Amino acid sequence: MEPGMEDIGSWHFNNAGACGKAVCEPEWRWDPPAPMEDYDIWYVMEGQGMIQINGTAYPVSRGTFVLLYPGDVIQARHEPDDRLTVIYVHFQFEPEGGLAPGQSGLPRYLRLEDPQWLEMYLLRVLEVDRWESKWKEEEFDLLLRLIMIRLIRETELQEQETPVSRMNRQRIQKVTDYMRQHMRERLTPGQIGDVFECSPRYLSRLFKQYTGISLKESITRIRMERATVLLAETSMTITQIAEAVGYSELFYFSKLFKHIHGVSPQHFRYKGVLSEKHTVTHEPDKS
Repeated sequence: MEPGMEDIGSWHFNNAGACGKAVCEPEWRWDPPAPMEDYDIWYVMEGQGMIQINGTAYPVSRGTFVLLYPGDVIQARHEPDDRLTVIYVHFQFEPEGGLAPGQSGLPRYLRLEDPQWLEMYLLRVLEVDRWESKWKEEEFDLLLRLIMIRLIRETELQEQETPVSRMNRQRIQKVTDYMRQHMRERLTPGQIGDVFECSPRYLSRLFKQYTGISLKESITRIRMERATVLLAETSMTITQIAEAVGYSELFYFSKLFKHIHGVSPQHFRYKGVLSEKHTVTHEPDKS
């Protein structure tokens, strides 16, 4: 039997007591003085940088998933002008038969083209971590199992890609990066098609095929994702945030935000998962 999803039924994930969402300060670096003591999901929501695992360096940016193991020797840095925002979830693992994560097909490092599902699950893990409930450990365990199943499936899909599909995904990623860098500007499918020298209809068809949503909807979602970060991490007014992500009309921005996220910007600001600040750390279990 091939290792993979069938082994997850025998796994059990325990909260190791260190979960959070962190905005790294410009001087941040991560140099633990000792190897990792537990497992750690380390996911990048924003920014760019590098993580070195046991001597091998990997670039990181939005959508990067890293799974750290006990015994790993870690170093990490980021671009001070493009600071990292990361979610980290430390956990202990009980196999109860079957394969350990290192034998299961789980990726150690993975770049997700469409990371929204993972962000949603990880933010839910952070909410559960705050609970005082008899169901806290059960939901933590189930959420991590679900995350691991999806990651194994994503890895298998990427390994099965043809050269053409890989090229298309790279094109989508370049367009997505461009939209994130220019979201304050007037973005339309036609304007983006001109930049990348292809028809907007072709680009929209690619986005629909590989992400499930159109190019126009992708523009909106990227702007709304950035708005959630600004709402949670800054003291900017909602009007300022609307302008920062490309909307001159506050009412229209608020309407779109509620359509995408299910709550108003005001509600999200006061009820969303807030981040702590990260500076220089030398502790092995606080990423």
